[in-house]
Amino acid sequence: MYARILNALSGNWSKTLSAIFLLALVVRIIFIFTLQGGYYFADEHIYTAAARQLLAQGEFPDDYGRAPLYPLLLAGIYAVIGDGITATRGVQALLGAGLAVLIASLGKRGGNAAVGAVAGILWSLYPMGVFIAGLIYPTTLLTLLLLAGVLSLINRPEARGYGARCALAGLLFGLGALAKPIVLGAIVCVAGWLLWRRGPGRFRLAAVFLLAALAALTPWTVRNAQVYHRLVPIEARTLTEVTPWADAGAAVEQSSPGRALWLKVADMARRFPVEFISFFELYPRRVNLLEQYNRDWAHEHRPNFVRYTSFGSKLVNAVSIVSVSTLYVFALVGMRVLWQARERRRELALLVIMVLSFALGYAAFWGKIRYRIPVDPYIIILSAWGMVHTLGLLAERARRKA
Repeated sequence: MYARILNALSGNWSKTLSAIFLLALVVRIIFIFTLQGGYYFADEHIYTAAARQLLAQGEFPDDYGRAPLYPLLLAGIYAVIGDGITATRGVQALLGAGLAVLIASLGKRGGNAAVGAVAGILWSLYPMGVFIAGLIYPTTLLTLLLLAGVLSLINRPEARGYGARCALAGLLFGLGALAKPIVLGAIVCVAGWLLWRRGPGRFRLAAVFLLAALAALTPWTVRNAQVYHRLVPIEARTLTEVTPWADAGAAVEQSSPGRALWLKVADMARRFPVEFISFFELYPRRVNLLEQYNRDWAHEHRPNFVRYTSFGSKLVNAVSIVSVSTLYVFALVGMRVLWQARERRRELALLVIMVLSFALGYAAFWGKIRYRIPVDPYIIILSAWGMVHTLGLLAERARRKA
């Protein structure tokens, strides 16, 4: 039975990809039609307002200090199919289904067809991956860009055209940073991964990757310099707007700037281990709007905010704990399998680097489960390795018994 399952998953690859795409799309569309026509998180209004002004006036609002790429996507959606929440969610469902295909392709390229198929199916059904398609939030776009970049890098460095692949990956990572600046850490880590390989050409490949990423960032940096008259690489928001530790108090800031800086660094160092662990939490502990009294307050201040939802905190937490813990267990098995196969260690290193770059970056700020979604595909691929290996062991045991 186990052998038949593996053979079915790795049979006709084009049909497998089509089935994975349809499965992911149908699941997300079903979920979208369970949602109401309003906002579920505060950031949705910010991105929507920026996109509407872009479409109407060709420029961002004066008070918009965030990354530019997602409002640009929303403005494009509004220009083509109209300004509607359901239509936007439908586009994100398509992107989420496309992600399932990319994940399957990455699993196949770095392993085999069975691993790719299992990984694609896991993403298709992964609750957080489905849930994020219903939010007006840049996570799906960011995940797609990074995954396409990693897919470009998973190949033999000596293969023909690998330099062009590195340039494409750098461009995609740079665009990803224009969706969420946390990607800057991943850019540095991936450049280090390219340098890690022994042999000629590694410095050239890392330089090509970094220059392509810089090329993607340059136009927006130049625009910010003209608007703010200072160097603002991506976001104009201050640290106090995005971190809970960056405010030492107005009195301390004025009287002793050096002491204020020390207090900030000390608080960050104290918080860092806890935030790093929180990045891998099993359920969304920090989503305040799962609680009804917070939704009542939000709806009172913004009527287009959804007040009542059928997804209670207990149901969300239970589904998340079961799905995430299962992925983690098999991901550990998958990491062991890839480590034992010495020729797979380079691919394993890239998957782990992607996860850790986000975990370490957000640990300095505020680790939340939704921030992990852009690197969940790599955890899922490792889980697929673990599941396929486990199925193989079960098949071998059944064969021996027979």
